[in-house]
Amino acid sequence: MSHVTLPLSYSDQERFVKNLAIRPDKPDACWEWRGGRTATGGRFWLQGETRYPHIVAWLLANGDIPVGFQVLRTCKNRYCCRVSHMKLGHATRTTDENRKERFFAKTRPGAKRSHMDTPCLEWTGGHDIGGYGVTRFDGKQKKAHQVVWFFEHGVWIPRPGLIMHACDNPPCVNIEHLKLGDPGKNVKDRDQKGRQAQGPTHGSRTKPESVPRGVKNGRAKLKEFDVIQIRLTFAANANAHGIYEGLARRYRVDASTIRDAVTSKLWPRAKIEDYPTIKPIPLSELSFGHRKGEDSPFAKISDATVRAIQLEYDQAPKKWGMISKLARQFDISPSHVHRIVNGEAR
Repeated sequence: MSHVTLPLSYSDQERFVKNLAIRPDKPDACWEWRGGRTATGGRFWLQGETRYPHIVAWLLANGDIPVGFQVLRTCKNRYCCRVSHMKLGHATRTTDENRKERFFAKTRPGAKRSHMDTPCLEWTGGHDIGGYGVTRFDGKQKKAHQVVWFFEHGVWIPRPGLIMHACDNPPCVNIEHLKLGDPGKNVKDRDQKGRQAQGPTHGSRTKPESVPRGVKNGRAKLKEFDVIQIRLTFAANANAHGIYEGLARRYRVDASTIRDAVTSKLWPRAKIEDYPTIKPIPLSELSFGHRKGEDSPFAKISDATVRAIQLEYDQAPKKWGMISKLARQFDISPSHVHRIVNGEAR
């Protein structure tokens, strides 16, 4: 953080004071910062950089901070900017040194990879689903190897750039094992080392229990009982004209879903022999005609709602904006309302 040039302009001083919660009714109360905040304290944009508000408050009241000293809060309130609640203390260690010590306290020596000259330094804190270390830094969640890169180079890597592990060990934070790359280089490196998940190495093969199947799949439209009944009905009436459409109307799904269920593209693990009591659906119970209006399996609104839309539109003194208003009111698209009022839909 660079030096603050004093005195501050009137506009900067006015902008700073506006973000202070001053309590005249409580003479000893903290003056809390109401501007930008993080978990570690307030933030104030000044002279092209983000500053700590309590430091700015001290500079406005007392001038420059002597070398070797830092501003401490006696009230222990990280958002307080009241100068009477501050004092100067000896800056025995810099903030960066403290953060580095806390960071590397959560690391341990790792194994040495065959293609590397030095062993890994593994992160022992939290990890994400990919195995990469994660930590809180400046009030935000960051990946541990990104924080190490920041400690070494003093900059964050802007997107689409990323930091690659030469050791192929996600929790490693050894700066010697990190190199700058981008998504293209990362994919090329993965393919060259044969680490792409495909074929027998894909997660659905190596950990089949982790893949949601059947009714556990959030996109499932049929139950296992329905699939068995569909297959039995089709087997008994394979030559019936429109059998796919008839079953689709009964289960309120698309005909392609019925076809995939019959051919075992969906629910391949569902076996007819496991359900000896299920019977096929008689053809007399299937509807092969085209349903219209609210009887259609694809109907989004009822006939009564259609009439209400038409009536409200006809009685409106001004038509301007009515299409959008009715669409929001009945939770349908404006194009749907347009077709209804023009008699193109029901």
